[in-house]
Amino acid sequence: MSELLPCPFCGVTPSPESNVHGTQYEIECWECGMACSSIQISDLMTHDEKMSVTFENQRFPQEFIDRARDEAIARWNERVIP
Repeated sequence: MSELLPCPFCGVTPSPESNVHGTQYEIECWECGMACSSIQISDLMTHDEKMSVTFENQRFPQEFIDRARDEAIARWNERVIP
């Protein structure tokens, strides 16, 4: 897992933990609400993974959540700073 860069608007570094909302993983600045990075967890899954996954407590298995977290962090860190 990569380290998050601070929010380009307010400078606060958001926490990447516990940001699963339904079928997506989000990183959002809760301080100012101006920046967000979001990824659909299933977008990073192969067809075979999608067909074999079972939901427990209406959540994807942790390995897929971790994969989406890493991608959301990468996208957050690559964003264009205004």
